[in-house]
Amino acid sequence: SRLAANRVGVSTKGNRIGSAPLAIRSPFVLTPTLFAASLLLSLLVDVRLTAVLLLYGFVTSWYSVHLKTLPLVDVFALAGLYSVRILGGGVATGILPSTWLLSFSGLLFLSLAFLKRYTETAGAEQGQSMGRRGYIPGESAVHMQMGLASGFTAAVVFAIWLDSAAFHATYSNQLFLWMVTPLVLLWQCRLWLAAFRGKMHDDPIIYTAKDRISWYIFAVAGLFYGLGLTT
Repeated sequence: SRLAANRVGVSTKGNRIGSAPLAIRSPFVLTPTLFAASLLLSLLVDVRLTAVLLLYGFVTSWYSVHLKTLPLVDVFALAGLYSVRILGGGVATGILPSTWLLSFSGLLFLSLAFLKRYTETAGAEQGQSMGRRGYIPGESAVHMQMGLASGFTAAVVFAIWLDSAAFHATYSNQLFLWMVTPLVLLWQCRLWLAAFRGKMHDDPIIYTAKDRISWYIFAVAGLFYGLGLTT
């Protein structure tokens, strides 16, 4: 039995040693392969989608190499990348996003990017490492102020859209969609409060995916949106 155990141990050790180089090489093999496949598929949909993917790939690579080390530039780059995703989805479906949607989403994503930086700088103030970020401990309060300002401005943009000609040309009922505005603010305030209390240790999107209260907020917002479409 001891000999069998030794053999298992040697075999396990061999697997670990043999799998390590594969684990290191996998991203460098899979990433260009999947990106090339996505470009080929996008050509079948719309050449403009291919252009969007190329732009996204270029900015993402630039961000990973350099932009993430530049204060403020990094958060605007992140928000821009999320907006490019929306633009790509619009090109793929043939439904181009309006300036209202891009303005709202851009400000909301900017707020989430600042929220992520807030958690990192607040952690650095507790002795945690910030990696290659261009910020220094003690700047978390500034990140909170800029993030909250961006998030609340996004809610204001949403409220103004509810009274615009573009809204009335598409939706028949304004009352139910008005109720979405405080829910957007409630969700953002919940995220910031959780971060301030030290309960957010991941990306805000990951935290939201695990947060049951956020699920309820989105469900109620979806209900109001549906009622706004049908009444």
